[in-house]
Amino acid sequence: MVSKGLKVEFGTISQTANAKSNTIDKAVTGIVEVQSDASVEEKWYTLSGVRIKAPTQSGIYILNGKKVSVKK
Repeated sequence: MVSKGLKVEFGTISQTANAKSNTIDKAVTGIVEVQSDASVEEKWYTLSGVRIKAPTQSGIYILNGKKVSVKK
């Protein structure tokens, strides 16, 4: 699952001249919105570029553009 649209709001942090104390003028308000692409299809490829439905043996494959190691 891929998360998109993560937004966290922070306040301004100020320090004293000797940097022994910090103050925050606004507290963290939390996560405003999270969107996910739950319908993303898994695209598996062998290292030679052949598209497959899913790995059937152990080895290195490409899943959605990233190399992954599969142990069976």
